[in-house]
Amino acid sequence: MTANGLVIYYLLSLAAFAAGRNDLVPWAAVALCVVLAIGSGASPLKLVARTAIVALPLVGWLTLIWVGIGPPPPSVLLVYQPPAATTPLSLVTALGIRFFAFALLTLAAAEKGKRIRPSFALRLSLPRDAKIVLLAASSLSHAFVEGVRRAHTALVAANVITPRRSAKNLRNGWVLLRTSWVATLGVATERLDTKWQFENLPEAVPFDRIARPAFSLPDLCWLIPAAAAAALQAAWM
Repeated sequence: MTANGLVIYYLLSLAAFAAGRNDLVPWAAVALCVVLAIGSGASPLKLVARTAIVALPLVGWLTLIWVGIGPPPPSVLLVYQPPAATTPLSLVTALGIRFFAFALLTLAAAEKGKRIRPSFALRLSLPRDAKIVLLAASSLSHAFVEGVRRAHTALVAANVITPRRSAKNLRNGWVLLRTSWVATLGVATERLDTKWQFENLPEAVPFDRIARPAFSLPDLCWLIPAAAAAALQAAWM
């Protein structure tokens, strides 16, 4: 699959979610997420586990608030409640399935995009300036990862948190979040003054010398079923 094909598949999946907003479970959209997770090249079980880490805390919080304490306010029901979700538990179930599937879709697309070489951004059919912005954003994400690594190493050395799971990590996790944010700002400022300035990204990247076919035959094998699933989901409304 090309970079353009992956982006269109992702957008078609989002369109299927939007088309299934009145259903308790948008099955066609969920199927597109599962198919991309299987074909991403990464382990589907690892993707599901990473998705659960992201989605389950939110689902648990919604269950505690809306099911255990009291029903959601009318403003939330007006915006988010599908007609089929008639109880707070069914509403939490519908929102939880959507959030889990969306997180799985995003993680699977990221794994698939990492396998498109030499660079996902350079393979897209976009103007040169848009590619420069995407590459700069990717470099900024690396600065965030570096900031988190530095913060984690410093707090482990200071015995504020531990390298493995522990109750101390639960108590002091907020310190890691705050320290990671400060460290990320420091790394980004440092690179803005040194690394990014000397890289001269607009001139250093060979934008015009990278062959980038707009679409390929495997794209059709992905996009035609995705378009059919989105249309089927819209027909179920």
